[in-house]
Amino acid sequence: MEYAGDSAFNNTLFLNYKVFNRSQQTYYNTYLGIFTDIDLGYMLDDYIGCDVYRGSYFGYNGTAIDGNGQSYSYGAHPPAQSVTVLAGPKLEPTGSDRPRVDGDGHPLCNESVNGTGFGDGIPDNERMGLNNFLWLSSQYAGTPSYMSDPVNPQGYYNYLRNRWLDSTYMIYGGLGHEGYGGYGPPCRFMFPGGSDTLNWGIGCVPPYGQKNWTEVTAGTKPGDRRGIGSVGPFTFHPGEMKELDLAFVFARDYTSPDTLASVAKLMQMIDIVRNAFTTNKVPGGGSFMMTPELPELKSLNCKVYPNPAVSKVHLVFDLPVKEQTTLRLIDFQGRMIQLLSLVSGTTETVLDVSGLSQGLYLLVIQSTHGMMTKKLSVTR
Repeated sequence: MEYAGDSAFNNTLFLNYKVFNRSQQTYYNTYLGIFTDIDLGYMLDDYIGCDVYRGSYFGYNGTAIDGNGQSYSYGAHPPAQSVTVLAGPKLEPTGSDRPRVDGDGHPLCNESVNGTGFGDGIPDNERMGLNNFLWLSSQYAGTPSYMSDPVNPQGYYNYLRNRWLDSTYMIYGGLGHEGYGGYGPPCRFMFPGGSDTLNWGIGCVPPYGQKNWTEVTAGTKPGDRRGIGSVGPFTFHPGEMKELDLAFVFARDYTSPDTLASVAKLMQMIDIVRNAFTTNKVPGGGSFMMTPELPELKSLNCKVYPNPAVSKVHLVFDLPVKEQTTLRLIDFQGRMIQLLSLVSGTTETVLDVSGLSQGLYLLVIQSTHGMMTKKLSVTR
């Protein structure tokens, strides 16, 4: 679908991730993270920030002219680029619709700030938005050691939940640390400007110092910027799938020498994209979700035995297959190992798994009316 001019949809890349827990272990306090090295044209004159309400973090130029005439630099009127979390994993079900406002119509200070599905009258469709954001850069002159690149699992996990490499919580102000201008309290969003109007990212209480926290107020110099945004925590059960929808939105203002003009335009583009996602309508009509999600295939029941399997596994359907159906065998890395077509009338099929490595696999059975997934363990 095409839109004329410098519009939101002509300058946005949409991504949908489906993450499966193919292990037999339940993971608690799980996060999905997005690492981005912004590199906006000339990479050494960038700034970074986030917008809590819009579930976005973004890079923009720290100077009016990008670069020094390099072929890959933007020159005058540099653009801004965002990573926008449209929706993350669903919240745990409650059996009712979570509200967005209180009884007096005031916005609630909780996940509804940038999540989706709140207050729409539909139970248990609420999804998380961006929950955390921080900047890290070992390239920035004078960067403290706690903000360096992670080198072990604990370091990565710390960043996903807004803890520095020294395991301290990020705090509001400065460089997010009490030793580098931070004044508190503990927070989950770095350089939010004034976007967190309800102070959701700091426990719904005001900061202990200046509210408007940006790279400018922190006194940093433009440079190479990298950021980590994350969604969580959530519990990840065996066989579950968690979904993450992202939009990489781009905007460029050609009218003002102020680099923040491109940021302002970027926010307008993000609003258009987020509204299209939440309403499932694009400007001018039409559906945003061009491919509907297949429902769970409930018309067939399938038994898988033996499970665990050594050499062969039988799939037995309680009723004959009524239409052409595909069967995919997928390994724990997401690679398709086998693909079979089941013709109408099939009641049983046998898979040879003698050549497979020991481990956990998925059997994905899909027809035009739906899809089902079964776990298969192969042992040696």
